Amino acid sequence: MPVDRAADYASDVAEAQQLLRQSFRGLVAKAVELNAKSFCCPAIGSGIRGFPASFVAKEGLHLLVPQAEGSIAQEVPYVEVRFWDHHVLNAWTLEACQRKLEECEELEAS
Repeated sequence: MPVDRAADYASDVAEAQQLLRQSFRGLVAKAVELNAKSFCCPAIGSGIRGFPASFVAKEGLHLLVPQAEGSIAQEVPYVEVRFWDHHVLNAWTLEACQRKLEECEELEAS
C-alpha cells in the first residue's frame, strides 16, 4: 500500500494493514453479535485506499471464511463478498483457489 494513502488514517503501512484487519473483524463480530446465519460484505480496502488486491484477498479470506484456521466467522455459516472491480474479484478467486475453497453456485448477479 502506498504510504501516502495509508497516512490518511495511519502513521505507516503496518498500522494501515492492521486497521484493515480490524475492519474485517469488526464486520464479522457484528454479524456474530446479531446471531446472523449469513453475511454479505463488500471487498473493502482495494479501492481508494489502494491496498494490493492480493493482500486484501488473503486477509479477507483468512478472517471471513468459516472453515479457515483462525477464522472469526465460524458462527456465521454463509459469507458472501461483493466486488466492484474485476481485478479485485480475480485476486479473491485466485486466493480462494489456493485455499482449495469450494466454488459457490452463484457466480454472477442476475
